[in-house]
Amino acid sequence: MWLLQISDPHVTVPGRLLWDVLDANARLLRLLAHVGRHGPRPDLVLVTGDLVGEEDPAAYAFLAGALADLGVPVLPLAGNHDDRTLLTAAFPDVPGRVHRDGRLLLDLPVGPVRLLGLDTLMPGRLDGEVGEDQRRWLAERLAATAEPVLLALHHPPRALGLPHMDRIGLVDGAALEETVAAADTRLRAVLAGHLHRFAVARFAGAPLLTAPSTAFTCAEEMLDREGVRRFVAEPPAALLHRLAADGTLTTFPVVAGPHPTLPPRRRDGEGMGGG
Repeated sequence: MWLLQISDPHVTVPGRLLWDVLDANARLLRLLAHVGRHGPRPDLVLVTGDLVGEEDPAAYAFLAGALADLGVPVLPLAGNHDDRTLLTAAFPDVPGRVHRDGRLLLDLPVGPVRLLGLDTLMPGRLDGEVGEDQRRWLAERLAATAEPVLLALHHPPRALGLPHMDRIGLVDGAALEETVAAADTRLRAVLAGHLHRFAVARFAGAPLLTAPSTAFTCAEEMLDREGVRRFVAEPPAALLHRLAADGTLTTFPVVAGPHPTLPPRRRDGEGMGGG
C-alpha cells in the first residue's frame, strides 16, 4: 500500500501568487503531475497541514479539486495557517475524521496500520499545541488498538535544529512524548510537516519524518543558525510511504524534477557505472 504525504502546499486563490512572488498552486500541480506520470499510484493522500496560504474558500476549493483528480481518499490535517471551518467545508467527507472539542482528528485503518491524526492548530498563532484533551484521546486510542500505529500532525513534536521553525513548533511536545511512551503500542512512525524540509529524527522511540513542502523550502542557512529566515523555491517535493503487509514503513522522497534521463551505459564499460 502506498501513502502519499503532501505538506504545506500554501495554495492561494487561483490567479494570485503567494507573497506576490510564488505560484504555489502551479507548484502543487507540478508535484501531482509528477506522481501521476511516474508512479507508483498512491492509495491514499495525507496532507499534514498548512493547506492554504490565505484563508479563503476559493483557495481551499482549488486544493480540494486538485487532489480529487488523484481519485483516492484525501486526509487533510489542520496547520497553523488553516481555518477549520473552511477546511471542513472544502473536505466534508474525510474517512476516519473525529470531531472533538472543535478540533479535527483522524482515526482510521490504513492497510495494515492504524493512522491517528492530531490537530495542533491554535488560531492566530504560528506555534502549535496538542492539549490535554487530545492527549487523553490519544492514550485511549493507543490502548484500544492492536495494530501498528502511524501518528500524524502538522507541527513536529520536538525541536529539530532550525531555530526559526523550532521557535514556532509544538509547545507541549514533551507531554505528547510521555503520552505515547506510556502506551503499550507498536508506533511505526510520526509523520509531520511545518518544517518545509525533509528531516529524519526520533520521537518516543520511533522515526519522526517531516515532509518537504510543495510550495517553498527552508534553506540550509536556517539550519542551526539564529535569526536567519531564507526561503527558497527548490523543486516541489513530497514523501511516498510504502506500507508492507506487516506494517513496516519505507519512505521515499519524491521530487518533481526536472530529472534528465542519463545516457545508456556503454557495453565496453566506459559509460555509466553500475550500482
